[in-house]
Amino acid sequence: MRKKIKNFFAPHVTFCVEDCDTNLLNRLREFKPKRISIKESTLGFCVPLLNKKRVEQILRNRTYTVTEHNTVATTLSFLHANLSLVLCFVVVVVALLGFNSLIFRIQIQGLERGEREQVSVFLRENNVRALTRKRQIGDEISGAVTANFDFIAHTSMFVRGNSLVVAVHRTETPPLPPMVDIVSSFDAIVTEMFIMSGIAQVEIGQAVQAGQVLVSAQIQIGVTPGEPDDWGRPTFTPITVPGYAMAIIRGRVSDSRAMIVQNENEKDMAVQTLTYQIKQANKGVEFDEVQSFVTQLSGGGFAVEVVASRVVDLVA
Repeated sequence: MRKKIKNFFAPHVTFCVEDCDTNLLNRLREFKPKRISIKESTLGFCVPLLNKKRVEQILRNRTYTVTEHNTVATTLSFLHANLSLVLCFVVVVVALLGFNSLIFRIQIQGLERGEREQVSVFLRENNVRALTRKRQIGDEISGAVTANFDFIAHTSMFVRGNSLVVAVHRTETPPLPPMVDIVSSFDAIVTEMFIMSGIAQVEIGQAVQAGQVLVSAQIQIGVTPGEPDDWGRPTFTPITVPGYAMAIIRGRVSDSRAMIVQNENEKDMAVQTLTYQIKQANKGVEFDEVQSFVTQLSGGGFAVEVVASRVVDLVA
C-alpha cells in the first residue's frame, strides 16, 4: 500500500520509442512499465522518474522521446480544466448527504386516530416535524411522550430510511369478551356451526329451543380417563376452566299451519289459505323454502299442512 501511494505522488516519465521489437520489450519488463501502447512499430510506456537513466541506457542506440509528468499535477490540471463538472458533482453529493440526514415523514403506531393527533401535536411543539435532522431525535423525546400522556406506557422511536417511526405501547389492554354462554335466539334446527372459542353443546341437525345453550363459556385443557362403556371402549371426562364463548351458528326456522278438508277438490284451496296465513303472521319476513304436505285420513277427509322455513343466525 505504501508503495502504491509513493508511486502515485512520485513523478513519472513517458517514453516513445521507434522501431520496437520483442527483445526490447523483454528487457523493459524488469521496470514494470505502465500504460503500454504499441502503434505500428512505435512503443509508448511510462515508468517512474527514478528509473529514467537505466531505461535510457537500454535505449541509447534507439530513437526515442521522453516526457516528464507528475500524477498529482496531472490530476489537478484535469480538475481545473473541468471545474464546472467538479462543482456539479460536489453539489450533488452534498445535497444527497443533506437529504439523507433529514426526516420527511413521521409514523405513529399503536394508537387510535384521535390519540395519534394528540401525539403529533406534542411532537411538533417539541420541534419534531418534517425536515428535522435525524441527529436531533434523542431518547429524551420518547421519554417526554410517555410522561405527557396517561394512555401511553412506553414509547420507542427509530429511523427507517427518511421516516421517523414512533412505536407506542398503551397502558391498558383491550377487554376480553364477557364469560357468558351463547344461547339460541330462535326455535330452530342447527345447520351450520363455526366455534372459535368455547365448548359446543349441540350438533348440526339438532333441534334447539330459544334460550337453549349452544356454546358454553369454557375452555378444555385436558381429559380425565373414565370407566369403559358397555362395549369396553375407553371414556374420557373433559377438564375445563372458565373462558369465553365465541361462535357463528346458523339454523333453519320454520312456521307451519294445518287444516282438515273433506273433499279432494279443496286441497289446493287449503294450501293457498295456509300459505296466506303464514305470510300474514310473518310480515316482512322472506322465506326461502315453502313445502306443503297432504295426508289422507282413515276416517275420511285430508290433513293439509304448509311449512315455510328460512335460515337465520341463532346467535343474537
